[in-house]
Amino acid sequence: MGFYYEFITFDFDFQTLNFDFPLPMTIFTKNSSSKMLRTLIIDDESHIRKTLQGLLISFCPLVKVVSLDGTVKDGEKEIRQKRPGLLLLDIKMGDGTGFDLLNRFENIDFRIIFVTAWGKYAIKAFGFSAIDYLLKPLTLSLIHI
Repeated sequence: MGFYYEFITFDFDFQTLNFDFPLPMTIFTKNSSSKMLRTLIIDDESHIRKTLQGLLISFCPLVKVVSLDGTVKDGEKEIRQKRPGLLLLDIKMGDGTGFDLLNRFENIDFRIIFVTAWGKYAIKAFGFSAIDYLLKPLTLSLIHI
């Protein structure tokens, strides 16, 4: 049986986001069992990693962020060690691309959501079986995984 998650994102400025706001919404809600979704966030901008983590912590009680990484090299190591169910992945990073990272895996057994400022790579991303491709700044979007 598959899981159903609802992912809701909204417009915000990564630099000035304040998490002390009462929003009556959830980013991921799960309709079946209560198993945590192990998630890695890989983005070369630390404020974006922290923002995404904060949103997941605040609004996604069934999502567990197991690693925040800023490089392809560190991301590969953490994926192999932590074995996530979901990867939030940027495209361009200092030591390569998200695609370079994914090419290092013979079998991709985790779901991928690209979170990037680069719209021109969407078709390539879906070639890696991405379940969604979110452009920064984030806007309202629904996905099912």
